[in-house]
Amino acid sequence: MMETQPQTREPQMGLTFEKVWAALMESREIAEKEMRESREKSEREMQELRESLRESRERSERELLELRESLLESRERSEEKYEREMRESREKSETGLRELRESRERAERELLESRKIAEEKAEKEMQKLQETMRETSRIVGGLGNKFGELADHLVAPNIAEKFNALGYNFTYVTNRTKFRDNENKKIMAEVDVLLNNRDFVMAVEVKAQPTEEHVRDHIQRMEILRRYADAHEDGRKYIGAIAGAIMNEQVKRYAVKSGFYVIEQSGDTVKIDAPEGFKPKEW
Repeated sequence: MMETQPQTREPQMGLTFEKVWAALMESREIAEKEMRESREKSEREMQELRESLRESRERSERELLELRESLLESRERSEEKYEREMRESREKSETGLRELRESRERAERELLESRKIAEEKAEKEMQKLQETMRETSRIVGGLGNKFGELADHLVAPNIAEKFNALGYNFTYVTNRTKFRDNENKKIMAEVDVLLNNRDFVMAVEVKAQPTEEHVRDHIQRMEILRRYADAHEDGRKYIGAIAGAIMNEQVKRYAVKSGFYVIEQSGDTVKIDAPEGFKPKEW
């Protein structure tokens, strides 16, 4: 069996070191050129970017300056407007205050004049009132005497007889009887006409024209008389009556409702008005 000999490849004669080196150098130059062009391009773009940024910054600075100037101008206009409005407002306020002060001074003058006139009028009215009061005192004094005369001459002489006809049998009649406190002698009550016997005491209040207020006063008077009687161990029953020359129907009903006899003038004498079934209140 025959041995096979290894075959040796012969180098190609077309590719040499010089060609490879030349190709490498060419590739490097191309790469360096491309890198140089890329760097130059980057530098141009960077320069353009810097220029753009510079222009943008300058534009922003101009706009900011314009804005600042606009704001400053606006503030100046606002301040001028504010100062003008404040000045106008202050002038209006001063005018208003001056008018108010003048109005107040005018009102004070008018008030002083009115007060002076009122005081003069009041003084005249007071003088008239004093004269009227003096005249009234004189008339009231005379009227008081007339009330006394009414009790003395009209009511008292006939009243016992009228009540005795109703079964009371009064034996004593006195006019303007005063009840005094034992300690200080102060007058506790005064009765125009007082009738009494062993069982009853009749207190008659005499008025020219009685009113409901007079009736209420007589109720309080009867309560005082009851306390006076208790303090003096007087066990008699106290009853009352209202007498008048002119008797209003409403007052008459109120007096009867309060438990009082009603005594009215009838010509030259008096009559006792007691409704059927009437029972006087006893204190």
